[in-house]
Parts: sequence; C-alpha cells; structure tokens
Amino acid sequence: MKENNQFDILGTIKKVNAPPYLYKKIEERINAITSEMMPKGFMLASSIAFIILLFFNMFLVTSIIRIEPSRNDNVEVIAEGMHLTISNQLYYDE
Repeated sequence: MKENNQFDILGTIKKVNAPPYLYKKIEERINAITSEMMPKGFMLASSIAFIILLFFNMFLVTSIIRIEPSRNDNVEVIAEGMHLTISNQLYYDE
C-alpha cells in the first residue's frame, strides 16, 4: 500500500524546461573528451615497438628450442628458461 502511494507521488512531477545553454555545455564536454585522444604518431610508434618486441620474443623462444633439440618437451625448455616450476603437483607432499 505504501509503495503504491510512492509511485502515485511520481505522477505529480511536472515537466520543466531546461536552460538554453545546457545542451551547448553538454556538447562541449563531449567534444573535450574526444579531443583528448592519443596523437596518431604516438600510436603508430607504440604499435611498431610492440610488433618488434613480439617478433624478438618469438625469435628468442624458437632459438631456445633449437639450442636444445635433445629434449622432446619444448614446454619444459621454455618454462626452465623463464625460471618457472614445471611440476604438476599442486601441494607439497612428502
């Protein structure tokens, strides 16, 4: 009963005209946000640096695999090169 009364109060709200400068102010804020993007030159340089780094990492991983061909498990070679544990054991059991 009390909830219905609260919704009835919402029906008494009247429409109010917005100030004429409000729309222009909102547009200016939107344009200010879109103008804060990164420069294209910086984005291009970052992309090129990322691609070079990616190829360098791929070269290192493949060279590690070629150095030790006696091992059959390449995942172990990469994990040891990154100083990661290669055990599937979750807990230390003795």
